[in-house]
Amino acid sequence: MFDKTFISFLGLFFLFQIETLSFLKENPTESREYNFHKIDSLNNLAFEVKRNDIEKAMSFLYQALSLSKKYQYRKGIAENQLCEAGIYQQNGFPRKALSLYYRALEISRSIQDTFNIARANQQLGNLQADAGQLKKAEALYMKAIENYHALNRRDDIANIKNSLGLVKLNQGQLDKAQEYFEEALQESKSIKYYYGEKKARYNLGLLYLKRGEHNTAQEFFNSTLVLDISKNDKYSIALTKNKLAEIEIQKGDYTSALKLAQSAYSDAKSIHAMQVGFETIQIICALYKKAGKLNKVIEWQNELITEQKHLSDKEKNYALNFVDILKDQYGKQMKAERTALWAQKRNSYYTLILFIVCGGFVVFFVLSYFWRREYKKAAIYSKELAEKNQLIQENLTSLNELNSAISRQNLYLEESNRMKDKLLSIISHDLRQPLANTKGTLELINSADASEEETTMLLSMLESQYIQSLSLLDNLLFWIKGQMSGGATRFINVNLRFVINAVVAEAEQTAKRKNIKVINELTEDLLIAGDMEMLKVIFRNLLSNALKYTENGWIRIFATREKEISVHISDSGKGMDTNTINKIKDKNYFTTKGTNMESGSGFGLMICSDLIQKHKGALTIESEPGKGSVFMVTLPLN
Repeated sequence: MFDKTFISFLGLFFLFQIETLSFLKENPTESREYNFHKIDSLNNLAFEVKRNDIEKAMSFLYQALSLSKKYQYRKGIAENQLCEAGIYQQNGFPRKALSLYYRALEISRSIQDTFNIARANQQLGNLQADAGQLKKAEALYMKAIENYHALNRRDDIANIKNSLGLVKLNQGQLDKAQEYFEEALQESKSIKYYYGEKKARYNLGLLYLKRGEHNTAQEFFNSTLVLDISKNDKYSIALTKNKLAEIEIQKGDYTSALKLAQSAYSDAKSIHAMQVGFETIQIICALYKKAGKLNKVIEWQNELITEQKHLSDKEKNYALNFVDILKDQYGKQMKAERTALWAQKRNSYYTLILFIVCGGFVVFFVLSYFWRREYKKAAIYSKELAEKNQLIQENLTSLNELNSAISRQNLYLEESNRMKDKLLSIISHDLRQPLANTKGTLELINSADASEEETTMLLSMLESQYIQSLSLLDNLLFWIKGQMSGGATRFINVNLRFVINAVVAEAEQTAKRKNIKVINELTEDLLIAGDMEMLKVIFRNLLSNALKYTENGWIRIFATREKEISVHISDSGKGMDTNTINKIKDKNYFTTKGTNMESGSGFGLMICSDLIQKHKGALTIESEPGKGSVFMVTLPLN
């Protein structure tokens, strides 16, 4: 009866827990698709207003990012970071933009979002091109155009080809640049893409101007001007007129050049595009200087100084406002995150209390159940115990024998404890420390505070720690297997050169990194009877030890044959003193540092000694500090 009551209670308890968790879990009233659409809309709004209202754009981006994290919408996060990167890029913070573009690229790759991968690569290419890194920019553009081809994004393909043409133009590869510009022009005309067509025509004008073919350049700039006038694109009109003025100057028609330059300045000033206006003023001043009209030169230079001061003040105020906007958004974000964290902690606290109370009831009933069951058993056992007491008295002799067996078992347990202590010492120091270092290194990389060069160095350190930990773990597992199960040896005919070649191949990268030449002089006919895996462990550890304590040197592996075979591993490393050699021979655990601060404990050499003994061989060590070491493994022929 009690058992049935207990089972019924447990069923009701678990049902209650499920209902409670369902109640505590957030139950969104809106569909997943609706929220994704809302996130996309916020990201698009931010993109549309970022040039005119940064504060509003940053607010939209923050809302979109919060919702994306809440609903685990990774595409939304990637697009959010692409837009935010664009804001930082347009406001003169290229390093921050670069970091955000790379994050967006990483997320897009993880979800296989081809379009946003292409967008991120294209923007990264623009940043690299602006920084003068033309080869990097070209590689990124090629990745982007490959994805755009797969998606049949013809307008984006035209834009990329224009960008690739500019890269080639800046590299002086004019024929290749012309090929890209003409492809962009044809692509844009076929889909009636105004922006791509006018950029291609303008770029072809730059190309022919660079070649000195003024008439052809003038034709392309004039066709660009027609398109710009049809769209009333004042900025592009001013740029194009400047280039036409340059052509007239080179032709010697200063009057036409002056008219074009003055018209370009009027267009630039009407839309406050003063960077273009400054270029125009320089052209006008040069023309008046050639004409000998110094008063006009002074007048336009004063205009230049005045406009530069106005622009400087405007940019200063803009930069201050941008910083204030970032501070304000950061403060709002931190406040919202604190509020969310407090709500999460409160829910966790209430849930914990509920589980504790319910758990208390469960513990009470469980204890009651087991107490009743054990009470019944105790009554039965009490009766049996009384009957067996007499039998125990008659078995004192057997008990003494049992005590002897227990003593032997205790000795075995003591030996096991010593083995466990040694294992714990190795794991806690040589295995745990690299893992702890790895965690710190990963945190530093994930913080995105490290530069690209520092990140590369940290990844190299991480690889070294990984290889070191893996080697130690392999040795530990092999040693534990031998200690716990006896490690049965399976002897077959083994080609020693094959074994050494395999071990050298595994260590090839480490040797290259430390500039060490490994020379294997073993012949093809060198055969012995042995366990293949054990021999690999022996020579892997000996070669690893030589690599660890050698740098910018050599390691020579050769054999001598008399009544036995002796394999010598000789290095030009830092060598060992007598005290260290004695520790190895006594199989003591100790810690040393390699030439690149690699950790060494002598554990691998201790394994080597054990495995060599299983082959009825011997390990001989010859070494002097500063003169390298020679490890000689002597093995019987049969």
